[in-house]
Amino acid sequence: MKGIFIALVCVFLLALPVMADINSWAPGKYMKQAMDRIVLNSGLVGLVVDNVGYMPGISIMGSLFDVGEEISWSAEFQAGTSYLIMAAGDDDATDVDLTISDSKGNTIQEDTQTDANPLLEFTPTKTAYYRITVKLYDATASSFCSLVLMQENGVNLDLDQLTTCVDIGLETAAQSSFADDLAFIDTPNQWALYGAPLGSGESVTVTNVHLVDGLNILLGAADENCSDADLILYDRNDTQLQADTQSDKVPVLVYENDGGDKFQVEIKNYGSTQPSLVIAMLLW
Repeated sequence: MKGIFIALVCVFLLALPVMADINSWAPGKYMKQAMDRIVLNSGLVGLVVDNVGYMPGISIMGSLFDVGEEISWSAEFQAGTSYLIMAAGDDDATDVDLTISDSKGNTIQEDTQTDANPLLEFTPTKTAYYRITVKLYDATASSFCSLVLMQENGVNLDLDQLTTCVDIGLETAAQSSFADDLAFIDTPNQWALYGAPLGSGESVTVTNVHLVDGLNILLGAADENCSDADLILYDRNDTQLQADTQSDKVPVLVYENDGGDKFQVEIKNYGSTQPSLVIAMLLW
């Protein structure tokens, strides 16, 4: 089994003679449109609002949406801290909505204007878990949408770091020998991309992850400040299933799921010169 796993990883990382064009992998093309738009928006916010950075932990997400579909994310927000929450769709998205609700499902704030770049400023009056929901209200086709969580005195990452990280991940996917058959895992109310600003040695774990039956590929990437990023896959009982802890910034896990229903994915910045963005994409 170990030999088969190593062979699968080698096949996945088989590079083309020249650097692959990100746009040659259709899912990556639309992901890049949405991520570039939200990277630009978050960068502009950082230029005009003082002391705003990325929320610690998972603060960047993305997934493919059907028209009318919505995906949520719950996180703890601190009382008295100002947050900026923004979403964006790819070029096919014409209307993306953003909603903040409390643990009882009551709507706290929402941006339902007819545009693909919703933004909310949120300062909770009490520390609690709040649910952030992104909805693709209208589009000309299924669209990749992204979500970014920022806060005052958050982790500062510049635009080059974010763009580089996303491009490295997409280039790796586009270079794989079976890129034409590679797609983001599309599970109801689950993101297919997770990103976090992490200092050297820091990690974050995404829980309750659903993988498809059969072959799954977990692809990580880190920005230029990070020399070593790792991915580790656990089952719901914290048993380690697989890990890529090699000394590189593009960890890859190939996992054959024979019916497991929930998993955990640990994303780690094993070594960097300063805080770096590390992402993980769920593919099949």
